Amino acid sequence: MDEGTVAVEVRDGAVTLRGHVPEPRLVPVVVGLCQGVDGVVAVDAHLAAAAARAG
Repeated sequence: MDEGTVAVEVRDGAVTLRGHVPEPRLVPVVVGLCQGVDGVVAVDAHLAAAAARAG
């Protein structure tokens, strides 16, 4: 998957996330957004994040 691509699978209210986000700090944001959806009972995140870049 390309950076910034997340595949979502939902089964019986359990959400599985797989993919990549542009920055490590976005992982808990994505998980939190999923947890806030009505009917979601669990979130299993398999997300990789790009390393911080020196600028």
